Amino acid sequence: MRKALLVSIGIMALFFSGCRGADKIDGKWNTSALIKEGVSQPIIESFIEFKADAAKLSVNGNSGINLFNGYVTAENGKFISDNFASTRMSGEPAAMEFEQLFLEALTSADTYEVSGNKLVLKNSSKNLTLEFTR
Repeated sequence: MRKALLVSIGIMALFFSGCRGADKIDGKWNTSALIKEGVSQPIIESFIEFKADAAKLSVNGNSGINLFNGYVTAENGKFISDNFASTRMSGEPAAMEFEQLFLEALTSADTYEVSGNKLVLKNSSKNLTLEFTR
């Protein structure tokens, strides 16, 4: 009995250690800023939602026109995206431009930071920043 309890605790510890970033970014976030090369871009209503899923976080949302989903690993300030997919509907040119930049910033982000109700995803080599609020 004791051995089974210890094994169960060990499995739970492994599960939760793989999702350490989940406690900070789990949930729905609305886009509040998109910054390219230090210049704020016009924002189209969009959001992202993270849900704990084993060692990775599943992610889905709306990038302005289309829906997207995929997985990310968020741990110790590092952000890695994986296996993203998006619908391919067309829209207004300004919304299409925003959406392309939004998805590029999201899928190329390599760091994240959570401060209160603010989430910041960055790719310093491309000088792209996405900011969200709860």
